[in-house]
Order: sequence, then C-alpha cells, then structure tokens
Amino acid sequence: MRHKDLGIWRTWSWSELAETIRAYAAGLQQLGLQRGATIAVIGQNRPAMYWTILAAQWLGAIPVPVYADAVADEMAYVLDHADVAFAAVQDQEQVDKLISIQDRVPKLRTVLYD
Repeated sequence: MRHKDLGIWRTWSWSELAETIRAYAAGLQQLGLQRGATIAVIGQNRPAMYWTILAAQWLGAIPVPVYADAVADEMAYVLDHADVAFAAVQDQEQVDKLISIQDRVPKLRTVLYD
C-alpha cells in the first residue's frame, strides 16, 4: 500500500499491513468490539481508515463507513439505524459532530480519534 502525505510517499508491505491490522484488531477487541458489533468509520480516504475497516472485519464486526463531509443530522440517522456502538474518526471535526448527536445515537459508547 502507498499513500502520499504532504508530498511524501509512504509504503507498507503486505506483511507490515497484516501485522498492523492484527494489532489494531486486538486493540479493538480489548475495547469490547466483537463479532456482529458495528463500528462507524468516519474520515477521508487514508490508510488508517481502511485499516479500521479491515481490523473490524478481522474480528467479524461490521464496519459502517460514513462520509466525512456528512452533516451531523445525516450522521445521526445512519449511526442510529446501524446500531453503532463504536466509531473511529479522523479528526476533531468528526468528534465534534458525534458529541453534538450523542443523545440521538444512544448505543455509541466508544470513539477512537486518529
């Protein structure tokens, strides 16, 4: 996998990806994410967001990708209907949106901020 950030290319081998995703999955499991649970993935197309999806799938959980430019009301509808209990977000803007809708997404209890 390759990703360009601030003009600099970063490359990961398949074995590095597998190790990263396995460790990430173990961390998510320690936080309580388990098979059948849902986790929102909110952010731009960046490696960490894809790693979240893969780590969730590794555990048998269900990733729920949400557009980073979705307004809070749209996000609340999607997250509540998907019974999301976890969220992995890219930046403070996404955290602020989740805080503003926390009363409308009662099952959301854990937010991971990249």
